[in-house]
Amino acid sequence: PCWTEATRTYQVLGKWPEALWKQRKVTSEQYEKYLYLSRDGVLARKRNLDAVKEQEASLAEAALIEATTRRVRANAALYRPFPPVAAAQAWLALFLQDRLRYPLLVVRGASHTGKTEWVKSLFKNALELKVGSLQVFPEAMRGFERDTHDGIILDDVRDMAFLADHQDKLQGKYDSRVEFATTPGGTCAFRKYLFAIPIAVTVNYSTANLHYLDSHDWLGHEGNRVLVNFPEVLSDGAVQLAAVVASIMPLVSDVRHPQSLDFANERKTLLLRDVHGLSWAAIQKQVVNLRGETPSVRLLQRLHQDVNRDLGRRVYKYSNCGRKATKATAAVQKYLVGRLLVLRKRTTCTAATLRRELVANKGVDLDESTIRKILRDHGYKWLPRAQKRKYSAARKKERLKFAKAVLRLTKAKLREKLSMAMDGVILSLPPRDATERANYCAHGDTHMWRLPGEAASEQLAGQDPYPYQIPADRVVPLWGGLSEGGFALVTFHHARKLTSAEWCREVRRGKLAKAIQSLSPVRPAGPWTVLCDNEAFLHTAASKRAMAAAGVRAWRDCEDLRRRRPPIGKMAFKVAVSRESADADIQRAFRKDTQRLNAARDAWSAAAAQGPGRGRPRAAAVPAAVAEPGSGLRVRCEAVLLTYQSWSPDVALPAWERFGVFVHANLSSWSVKHWTATMESNACGSHHLHLMLQFHKTQDCLTSRFIFESTRPNASSHDYLGEGVCKKKLQQSIDRGMFYVWANK
Repeated sequence: PCWTEATRTYQVLGKWPEALWKQRKVTSEQYEKYLYLSRDGVLARKRNLDAVKEQEASLAEAALIEATTRRVRANAALYRPFPPVAAAQAWLALFLQDRLRYPLLVVRGASHTGKTEWVKSLFKNALELKVGSLQVFPEAMRGFERDTHDGIILDDVRDMAFLADHQDKLQGKYDSRVEFATTPGGTCAFRKYLFAIPIAVTVNYSTANLHYLDSHDWLGHEGNRVLVNFPEVLSDGAVQLAAVVASIMPLVSDVRHPQSLDFANERKTLLLRDVHGLSWAAIQKQVVNLRGETPSVRLLQRLHQDVNRDLGRRVYKYSNCGRKATKATAAVQKYLVGRLLVLRKRTTCTAATLRRELVANKGVDLDESTIRKILRDHGYKWLPRAQKRKYSAARKKERLKFAKAVLRLTKAKLREKLSMAMDGVILSLPPRDATERANYCAHGDTHMWRLPGEAASEQLAGQDPYPYQIPADRVVPLWGGLSEGGFALVTFHHARKLTSAEWCREVRRGKLAKAIQSLSPVRPAGPWTVLCDNEAFLHTAASKRAMAAAGVRAWRDCEDLRRRRPPIGKMAFKVAVSRESADADIQRAFRKDTQRLNAARDAWSAAAAQGPGRGRPRAAAVPAAVAEPGSGLRVRCEAVLLTYQSWSPDVALPAWERFGVFVHANLSSWSVKHWTATMESNACGSHHLHLMLQFHKTQDCLTSRFIFESTRPNASSHDYLGEGVCKKKLQQSIDRGMFYVWANK
């Protein structure tokens, strides 16, 4: 570095030691030293450093205080636990309930009597504020946190006027935060939420204005403060003080079942069980319920289990009994039904969907079960969809035209026109195996009456969850038709689907004509019209010729026949697109023909990736020191960082001296321009060597060239303090590596 007396030096940027400090490789003191020596961005980095040092010092002091506190309180010769004080426990119990105001605990006693230590023993982690003769709250009040501190101690208040002047802060309103450090400009003010935070105050007999405890409008009221004289409170006189505190405690009123126990019998049950250890049968004979009867043993056990030890009683919830005003008003129900009618046309509308809509638009939150009940009350049921696919307006018009043409025919005309309605059917044979036959016959039996625990009973098993996946050896495919004359079989076939060739062969054999004639058509000799669906083999040219020769005409949608449309299938809804097509048409075509377009898009992406692109080809940045991937131990570089591992502490210093001689002896043969070497300690206690070399020109050699005493170094390009190598400022990048090695890490 430039501040050293070396022959060749380099400038150190402020971000270099900053990176080492952020990586926890140098201490804050060492970083501060490097910061001033580098003379780069000192002010900004110094502010950041000071903030971190202040926070670290604060954490260290807090840990020291906590450790010292535990050590002192664990020493029985120095610290003895205070006995429980009923007055203090009763005061703390007030904060377990919701109140508009909570009283202060004022501890009055002579100096050096231990009243502050006693007050601190009431809390787990209270914020202690040394007030003294201050007229404002100490600066430490800024550090109050509700999640951390369970109380506030105003210690050694020298004037009761301090409490009177800050009455608004000590009361701790439930609906607002309290402002401290108020100034005309408000720049120093801060706010804290002090509702239900216990506040204790310690005062001496020499504190000014002690008469405020009797004459002041706020402090003189016993409901606003609990006065404790210390150390007298630790004696038997605490009973009277507890009575004073109890006078401001609210009266607990419970709604209980007539077969339950009152508070006196509850307390008696607890004492007899926990203190005297009596059996439940013995306790049962000594207590009575609200009816004056003997309670059951189960009731006593449940009462003993449910008692809240913090409150000293069992908490009942009978006050919640009774019907509450429902949120499902007529307007809400009307809104739910209206949203159902709208949303079910767009998406799958469930009770959860309607609940979200109701909360978002009406601010009313109902259970999903309540919403389902409302829908059932309005006649709606969760049923399967009764409609099939949707049709466009044009398709609906065509289908309606076909239906009207059929309806215009009279019954006699329809009987004359339609000779038979034909379709394919697959019959299934039951399995031969008895077990499989039982499962086959149980298809459709989805419910039964059983106990909940009989779910795994093998005797109740029997179900075929795949009734439509019938193996080929148990299917009987056939084609037949029906009309007013009954049913007629056309043909059986082996495969599940009938082909055009097989159909033509059966038609030429006269099976179709015989089936129609067996149904007593109006024209026994033909020609006949047969209603059929859109099976592809029925509408091939060969099938049409064979059926025409037999005097049979297939009757489908008139519009489809007139326009010679193919049977409706998935590919019938393709969209033809061109370069002038709209975006919506292209998106629709992409969804319909995904495979073809995906292949074209992948081919285009591959071609774009392989293309050289516009402009001059971008030159690849060559790092200053890299090890070629897959080249083993070969190094091709202009600068390299070598790391040698490792030496134990007892041999580290002699090894360092020998290493210096080794480097000096090889500088010429290595063609070294600049170099830096250090020895550093590992976390385990051993030591390692760093050697940063910059060559006169790029070297291409093996790492075996740098072996020191049979130790092969680890060659690394290094990230140079997290910044990598800059091609435009290559020397600066190498200097960063030099500083990384030189810094006292």
